[in-house]
Amino acid sequence: MEMFQDEFHIGQAKVAKIRLVMATKEMADHHMDAFDRGYVTPEWRAMKRRLFAAARKQHDRATAILEGIT
Repeated sequence: MEMFQDEFHIGQAKVAKIRLVMATKEMADHHMDAFDRGYVTPEWRAMKRRLFAAARKQHDRATAILEGIT
């Protein structure tokens, strides 16, 4: 498991919690255009899906770190 960078030396648990909150918000911001059944241009939908996937990857990484710490 790859840890997050901790430039401020606050600990991996706190960094992971911050990243978890940020990733959750990003996924909420992008899910509508990424997965809505209404019409959205293909380029826009693809971009939103990539952004959602990147946020999901961060979310999963933060969750794994937190599970490994506790």
